Amino acid sequence: MTKTNDLTALAIRLTGPGGVQFFDTKIRERRAQAFSGALDPEAARDLMCLSALEKLLDGPDAPLEGTDIFHGGHILRLMDIHHRSNRRVSDVSAEYIAKGATLRVRDIDRSSPMLAAFTRTVSRVYAAKSQINLYLTPPATAGFPPHFDNTDVFILQVAGSKKWSLYHEYSNRVPLPDPDVAWEPERFQPLGEAETHTVKVGDVLYLPRGAMHSAVCTDEESLHLTISLKPLTVAELLQRELHRLSQIEPGLRERAVWSVDGGEAEEDDLRETMRGWLERLAGCLDPARTIAAEREALNAAEFASRSSAISDVIDRLRRRTDRSREVHEDR
Repeated sequence: MTKTNDLTALAIRLTGPGGVQFFDTKIRERRAQAFSGALDPEAARDLMCLSALEKLLDGPDAPLEGTDIFHGGHILRLMDIHHRSNRRVSDVSAEYIAKGATLRVRDIDRSSPMLAAFTRTVSRVYAAKSQINLYLTPPATAGFPPHFDNTDVFILQVAGSKKWSLYHEYSNRVPLPDPDVAWEPERFQPLGEAETHTVKVGDVLYLPRGAMHSAVCTDEESLHLTISLKPLTVAELLQRELHRLSQIEPGLRERAVWSVDGGEAEEDDLRETMRGWLERLAGCLDPARTIAAEREALNAAEFASRSSAISDVIDRLRRRTDRSREVHEDR
């Protein structure tokens, strides 16, 4: 497996030569951005390639539950198709790909140790939860129709090439949609001309959540990884702080006074109650607690990724205990 420091370097290179700080302050959540040649083509192929995908699909830990076939405007579960046949998973997939279908493997990082380690590294570098989906589309074929995602994504091309169309305007546009915003094709329609980018092996396309896009293959196949970023939002931070403070302030656990037949006076009272609590709690907010918990979770995941077996973890804990005992005896 690629060393941790190599994975960190790869994660940083996802944002091109400007670096992570420039990406965070000037690009992230603001606009889509193409990073040509972000990764060396060989490094991109080391993360995933066609032969590795075929081996994964036919292996004992094949991610059947998370694998879909998009064909003729419909999404089919590969697990259902495979169960009706006695053939290898890769053979079943190849049959549909030959017909122009797109293969999607959701959460492929759960089935690939390399991608699992890379996902954890991405989470640390960009301070956000992360996971990876894989998409394989045959030559001269369109993928999914115009849509947007509810997470920020890095699209990393690992084989072939693909032409992407980005729609800066669309009906009922939702900036930075949260996970509760459902995709409704009839409601969200692209408007105006699209900005196009053709990505090749090693290229990265960053799309903030809410950026409408679609893609079509050129005269060769396309295999790409969609690496998601789900950051802690301001709303989530406030929610966690209010929950923490509610464990301290009994008044926050009292019922909100309202009735089925209430009127404007009742609503005015509720508004005044809320305003009073917000003013009172403003000086009690302590985001450091929540952020510390987030950092601890990311560090724990990274520690686990560096331990190849349970015995490694036990050995680390034994050494820590031995050092503590030595310090105690010296005293």
